[in-house]
Amino acid sequence: MSSCFRYIGADNDVGASQWYDLSVWGIPAWDVVGPSPAPTEAAPTPAPALPAFTDEFLAFDPLLWLAQCEGCTYAGGSLVVTGDSQLLRSRGTFVGLSRVTATLTKNDERDDHGLVFSVLSA
Repeated sequence: MSSCFRYIGADNDVGASQWYDLSVWGIPAWDVVGPSPAPTEAAPTPAPALPAFTDEFLAFDPLLWLAQCEGCTYAGGSLVVTGDSQLLRSRGTFVGLSRVTATLTKNDERDDHGLVFSVLSA
């Protein structure tokens, strides 16, 4: 399996999408204090017992995310996403993804939460 970037966000025309937490099991393939490498092929690895990271969205975490999106704000222990095509991208890639959990609230029929894993950096 190729390593891949993680994106989280929403595509809303009206309203806001709320994310309360996100956990990903896998192996981060980047140095959290250095630049993000491009995805590469990796040998299969056993699934870790604990998540590689958990973000409870108390505030923007620059060690996990490349940049805060324009429509992303943090309030009351959640990530609130408003606007069209708003995404946070991980600083680097993950290898051996085996499990993803997230807690979110869908307030409106037009709330389109998005969680994407992609080999593309943009």
